[in-house]
Amino acid sequence: MNSELSSLISAARSINEDAKTLFGNLSEAQLNWKPDAENWSVGQCLEHLIAAMSKGFPALESVVKGDYKPNIWAKLPFLPKFFGGQILQAILPENKKKQKAPSAFRPANSNVSPNIVGDFVANQQKLIELMEATQNVETDKIVISSPAASFITYTLFDAYKISVYHARRHFRQAQNVMKLDGFPS
Repeated sequence: MNSELSSLISAARSINEDAKTLFGNLSEAQLNWKPDAENWSVGQCLEHLIAAMSKGFPALESVVKGDYKPNIWAKLPFLPKFFGGQILQAILPENKKKQKAPSAFRPANSNVSPNIVGDFVANQQKLIELMEATQNVETDKIVISSPAASFITYTLFDAYKISVYHARRHFRQAQNVMKLDGFPS
């Protein structure tokens, strides 16, 4: 097994545990509270992560089944390295620059379900299972397209890193919401 992939799987498991610890005991009011219309609630951060991960599952499942067919963009050798690097840099948890989420990944403006933490944990568990199912695959050689836009390509390994870093980034965002004045106690 690739030791880097093993580390990412461990990080993904840690994200699941952190979701339960950090957000599992929040009330529906706490999950849905946001300081203003421009900022997301804790629940919306989780909803966004679910949407982003879920839209990527079909490509991962296809890789696992062995019938993945890359699109024309994935065959251009310079694009995966370029896009993978750009996205990873943009979503690093320590990058404080605000990024606008693609419309397909934006959370609903209404209240999220009080089960959002459990839904996130189940979604993250599916990601972990897909990661584990590709342990014997050359994840740095398979190029997939982003669920946000087919011309955006990166390696399967970068897709896993993007998922982990992206979750950490939005966990930090959610924790910052919980520290704001007015957050329900």
